Amino acid sequence: MVIYTSKTYVRVDSLDWMDYSASEIINKVVNHKKMTGGAIVLMHTGAKHTGNALDEMISKLKEKGYGFVTSGDIIYKDNFYINHEGKQIKKVIKDEAVQVE
Repeated sequence: MVIYTSKTYVRVDSLDWMDYSASEIINKVVNHKKMTGGAIVLMHTGAKHTGNALDEMISKLKEKGYGFVTSGDIIYKDNFYINHEGKQIKKVIKDEAVQVE
């Protein structure tokens, strides 16, 4: 799940894998200090209460003005590459050689 308003991303870990209750997961995500436009919420499909938390968490985040996109929607595709830290870096073309800004 991706929360978006910009192309600057931070990770918000729901800690759902620690078997927190649905209400604890919702609280951790919705009130997380890094929950800003561009945040990527990390959740796990095998966690015990994640499914129960999703509907309410999404509703609360929408109430705060956040929207949702797929991970494919946030990746720059033209003239960018992803470095070893997962950051998208713009390619610079000079004299037929690709350089990094």
